[in-house]
Amino acid sequence: MFKPFRIGNFADRWMGRWRFFRFVLTSVPGGRIHKSAIVSFLLKTYPNYTMTLDLTGIKTKAALHQLFKNELQFPDWYGVSWDAFWDCIVAVVEMPEQLTLVHWDEFARECPRDMQILQQVVQDYGATMAPKRIVLA
Repeated sequence: MFKPFRIGNFADRWMGRWRFFRFVLTSVPGGRIHKSAIVSFLLKTYPNYTMTLDLTGIKTKAALHQLFKNELQFPDWYGVSWDAFWDCIVAVVEMPEQLTLVHWDEFARECPRDMQILQQVVQDYGATMAPKRIVLA
């Protein structure tokens, strides 16, 4: 079963708190600690890093895109469209080796057309960005 990732445990166990925070503080302009610096650090340190997004309770296209924007660190200008999603995952943000989307059945029932588009995006992403992939589990 998926165990939630706790950055404090990671920092203590693998690199020591000081080294971790020094990296984060120097990775973001102005020294602000931001979630994107943590994600960037993980992707640089662990190239096979995987991420799981739980879609439980996601019933609209807007809610799904907001989840993607927040969790994958899309830029502020990201719009609620599949074209913008494709642009971000292919060229704008550093994606994990594998992104797994779980509990997507509720979204599929509520938004069948958008689910078809998401399935096509997943297929195209696998073909374009191999070995990186998005998995519907």
